[in-house]
Amino acid sequence: MRDAAHRQVDPLTTDALIARKIVVPTQRGVVVARPRLFRLLDDGSRYPLVTVVAPAGWGKTTLLSTWLAERADDSVVAWLSVDQEDDDPVRFWSQVIRTVTHALALPPDHALPTLRPTRATSNDVRFVAEMIDVLAALPEQVCLVIDDVHEITEPSIPAGLTYLVGHTPPNFRLVLSERFLPGIPLGRMRVLDEVLEINAAALGFTDTELTTVLDGAGHSVEPEDTARLLQRTEGWPAGVRLAQLAMSGTVGATAALTDLTGEESVVAEYFGTEVFDRQDPATREFLLHTCVTDALTADLADALTGRNDSEQLLETMARTNTFIGIQGRRPWYRYHQLFAETLRSTLRREDPQRMRAQHRTAARWHLEHGDAVAAVRHAVDGGDLATARLPSAGYGCAWCSTVS
Repeated sequence: MRDAAHRQVDPLTTDALIARKIVVPTQRGVVVARPRLFRLLDDGSRYPLVTVVAPAGWGKTTLLSTWLAERADDSVVAWLSVDQEDDDPVRFWSQVIRTVTHALALPPDHALPTLRPTRATSNDVRFVAEMIDVLAALPEQVCLVIDDVHEITEPSIPAGLTYLVGHTPPNFRLVLSERFLPGIPLGRMRVLDEVLEINAAALGFTDTELTTVLDGAGHSVEPEDTARLLQRTEGWPAGVRLAQLAMSGTVGATAALTDLTGEESVVAEYFGTEVFDRQDPATREFLLHTCVTDALTADLADALTGRNDSEQLLETMARTNTFIGIQGRRPWYRYHQLFAETLRSTLRREDPQRMRAQHRTAARWHLEHGDAVAAVRHAVDGGDLATARLPSAGYGCAWCSTVS
């Protein structure tokens, strides 16, 4: 597969910032080969749309860039990394046109680079329709990869992308990589088998891949320790890297690697900058007030936060991959265990009284809903030993005396 990764960018037509956004990223360090996912992406050539959707640190960009480097077909790769500055229809579609033009080395007088989105036309699907006609006339197969699509919030852009996907010409293929898919409905495409979706479950490391990563980094780890690290990180690729950083220069390296917690400074810093700080204040408060439980329902979340709309917020966080997922089946949700540990550490440090209060609230809720084991655990953590000693909790006084 040909791409523009090493092609010189004309300084007269593209500034340095844009130049870095329209080339396939170069991966540094040890990158594990992932043939099972490469085969999926190869098979995706029959789909007009491929989506790679997962939370931060799940290896989306790494997967796509390494796959593209190993492809052997003749299609041309056009890569665009978007950011918040591209959340404007004129700028976004100009970037798309510039990206494909650069990848194909089209002359300035070609029909594609002469397309000029304006404030009046760029938010109208008729402009996208005109662009599709030009793309259909291109002599080569083109694969356009748009990375970090979640940065787009302007509604007309997802609407235009939806139209592009629905009318993709045979010589054109679109790959979208993002933390969540902003406003592009896929229901009909799923029914018609017109979209390949790769999610966090697929991107998570297998035990074999994790062993390869550790061996490549020079770590001698027993199989049971590898299994524990896989369980602690839940296959999260960034978590594995953070575990390696956490063990650097420590005594008992294997234990440091396999006993990773969300309280490790490198883990807490990552979650802080990449997840927590990106939320609005109300969501940050919600995260801190609900992190004391291993699993959540909307009703429990309402009890812990005093809200009456937790169901909508939980669904939104799950949809936007805020390190929360469905626990078994709805209505239960849970945070990624390392993220939950980071949140608990933050709450304990910033407001220990609030943390004890949240445990006491959780204890009462679980007692009311017949889960005595969870009620006692939260009561003990919240210092509510009266609730912990309740006969209805199913424990005798002898056990109660051990937690007094």
